Amino acid sequence: MWDQKLFSDVQITATKFVEDKVFLDIYLQEQPRLSSFSFSGVSKTEADDLTDKVKLIRGMEVTSNMLSRTQKIITDHFVNKGYLNSEVEIIQKPDSVMPNYSTLEMKVQKNSKVKIRDMVFEVPYVTVHFGTTGTNLGLLVFSYGNLL
Repeated sequence: MWDQKLFSDVQITATKFVEDKVFLDIYLQEQPRLSSFSFSGVSKTEADDLTDKVKLIRGMEVTSNMLSRTQKIITDHFVNKGYLNSEVEIIQKPDSVMPNYSTLEMKVQKNSKVKIRDMVFEVPYVTVHFGTTGTNLGLLVFSYGNLL
């Protein structure tokens, strides 16, 4: 049962033994379900875009896989917009009203946007400097043959 990840806790205890019989108590704790979620550190428009992308539905099970997938979707969203150093923290809290339900808060820190500062074409190579204002985060060098 534990390997199927359907439960957050499984406990089996022997309560008594009578001759050749064993009486067991089995305690199962279901995975918590999602009651609500919110975004912080982003605008309302960005939160709406992210809501469409993460596809979280009230009542779905909150699993480690769901949390990892959600974090990756949010991170990829901002990487595609040029925020290569964005950070996402998902905070899971038990819902105070509904038992075995959780709320999720996605804290997003976009950090500085990364832009290409300049490109230098020197046969047969292209050198690209990129970074944020006042910094040099990286340097790419590749030959023209790799551009085609």
